[in-house]
Amino acid sequence: MPVRSFPSYRGQRNRPGLWWSTTVGRHAGYESWLERDHAMLLAFDPQVLGYSSQPRDGLRARRHAPDFSTRLADGSAVVIGCRPPGRIRAADAVAFEATTQGSELVGWEYRLVGESLAGTVRRLTGYRHPRPGPVARLVTRVG
Repeated sequence: MPVRSFPSYRGQRNRPGLWWSTTVGRHAGYESWLERDHAMLLAFDPQVLGYSSQPRDGLRARRHAPDFSTRLADGSAVVIGCRPPGRIRAADAVAFEATTQGSELVGWEYRLVGESLAGTVRRLTGYRHPRPGPVARLVTRVG
């Protein structure tokens, strides 16, 4: 479960929502379009076996939660933070460094990502959605 919800309200500056992931078979939450793009890219990556958004560590509440936690096909784990380079404040940099160090202590990789190449993947990802009804039956007969 995420450490926090993904609410939306009138006048909100960020763009939260849910992205359907065929990789995990459920929605993944996001708090910005950059996070949405990375949720989509994770769902499209064949090396990603599973991921969760705003992962909870179960220990205690904290100010900073990474945006995604992923498990890869080779058994490794990657923790991902999404922030455009021009929007990283000093306090954010400290939190990202602490997350990097914590990830390394347990043998995980931490990636801070600021941009995505999501345009092409966004166009292709619709073909991965499990279609109900006549389309699914047609694909089954043809395939």
